[in-house]
Amino acid sequence: KPLAGMKLSGLIDLIKPYIKLLRLKSFDTSSEVGRSYERYRLIALSGSSSFFSKIIISLTGLISVPLTINYLGKEQFGLWMVISSLVVWLQLTDFGIGNGLVNALAEANGRNDKESACSYFTTAFCSITVIAFILFAPVLIAAFFIPWNSVLNLDNASLLHDAKLCFIIVGIFFFINMPLSIANKALGAFQKGYLVNITQVAASLSSLSFLIIAIAMELTLPWLVSFVSAGTVFGNALSWFFLRGEIPWLKMQLKNISREALRRVARS
Repeated sequence: KPLAGMKLSGLIDLIKPYIKLLRLKSFDTSSEVGRSYERYRLIALSGSSSFFSKIIISLTGLISVPLTINYLGKEQFGLWMVISSLVVWLQLTDFGIGNGLVNALAEANGRNDKESACSYFTTAFCSITVIAFILFAPVLIAAFFIPWNSVLNLDNASLLHDAKLCFIIVGIFFFINMPLSIANKALGAFQKGYLVNITQVAASLSSLSFLIIAIAMELTLPWLVSFVSAGTVFGNALSWFFLRGEIPWLKMQLKNISREALRRVARS
């Protein structure tokens, strides 16, 4: 028993410094020790929140799949999965600007260069917005010219109609989310990963809630896709709220757009 007590006491002493880091209030960064604690605090919060967010997102997925299959049936559910998987391919359309922004902002943050950070942020946002506008028309046109009956092996006329509508809806929401997702990139670059995890959980729970509402209202597949896609918009909107609260000086101004900023963002 004394040995067990010593082991427990030793374990508590070992994890005490880590428990101290798991707090929302920032450390005083006026000293080197405070800055060090603050870095470790952000790492600890990001790591722990990532673990819990993955569990919650996985659970929402496990709940939504049987709900959707039972409501839509195999054919419509299969169509939804095919249309949703296209989002993975559409994510390549920002040409890596979002990930390049993370590297550029992290570099500017290390130098405490707020002017360059604002320039990178504004330039990346405007670039992705322009890309979204340019690509939206071809995607919209493609929805009407893709031979869905051959691609999806469908003979049902109503399903073919739903396939076109769902592709358009997913495309619209995707291009809305392209520039909105920039806020999460900025939060990650400034070591606010725990806030990114919160927005992802919020988006996942919102999508599940909207799915349940759509099923309760007995809506059609296109409306179901719209409701579920709205959850991602909510998560991205929440990230802008966090960004304004945590990094209020990171503002967008047209005068901050520059070729140099675009080259730096695009380089990595």
